[in-house]
Amino acid sequence: MRRQGDVFPLSTLTLAQTKMPSRRKMLRSMRKPSQPGAPIGTAVFIFAVIVVLAVIAALIVKKLRDMLKASGPKLGLFNELVDAHGLNRDEQKALKRLVRREKLSIPAKVFVQPRHLKAYAGTHPVYRELLERIFSR
Repeated sequence: MRRQGDVFPLSTLTLAQTKMPSRRKMLRSMRKPSQPGAPIGTAVFIFAVIVVLAVIAALIVKKLRDMLKASGPKLGLFNELVDAHGLNRDEQKALKRLVRREKLSIPAKVFVQPRHLKAYAGTHPVYRELLERIFSR
């Protein structure tokens, strides 16, 4: 009679081994298909996302700085003069473009010195109309 810790005879073991797959087959089935480019591809994607987010953030910061610079205290008088003359949005944009082109330190000079508008009145009808509207009174 066999006890619990007894070893099976050799003939029983060989029969059991023939039913099991070989060690090589077992190892082959356990291996995952290799993807050598996967970690590098993921890193490149993450890097690209970070770069895109950084560029977007830089553009937003630049736009905010430009908006703050454009709405500084020097434009206060300019905006009051625009309202006093009843200029619409397109005319206001044209005057702001003129201020940038002429690189005026005080934007309100456009309303005091007609030479800035006269310089562009010959080529741009908007500036001709503004010249007549502002300085004809």
